[in-house]
Amino acid sequence: MHFDLPQIHPSKNLVLASHITGIFDVNRNTTLAHDNYELVREWSESLANAQVQGILFHNGFSEASCKKYTTDFVSFVRIEYNPSYNPNVFRYFVYRDFLEKNISQLDTVFCTDVSDVVLVKNPFTDSRR
Repeated sequence: MHFDLPQIHPSKNLVLASHITGIFDVNRNTTLAHDNYELVREWSESLANAQVQGILFHNGFSEASCKKYTTDFVSFVRIEYNPSYNPNVFRYFVYRDFLEKNISQLDTVFCTDVSDVVLVKNPFTDSRR
């Protein structure tokens, strides 16, 4: 996969998540619909509230949705999902490929789930300071 670092505010810390749709989700016992922002809304808003930069890798958001929901803190990157792999496994190939190309521009990366995770504070700040 070929990834360029999205145009985001300069930050050496980045949260990565993926949202792969059109595949049966064993946890929800249903197939996740494409272009459904509600499943990632809380995650996205929590990044903005914590003022943390994040990238959401996806295979199903429309260009219009990506444009509408891209913020100063969250960018969307389309991926080509390989159904030979379970989405929970495939996302790590995505992260690996992205990091191989962009690691020199980053200090810290935090990978999260997306539809059932919110940040309650900035994970990159040292609470001991």
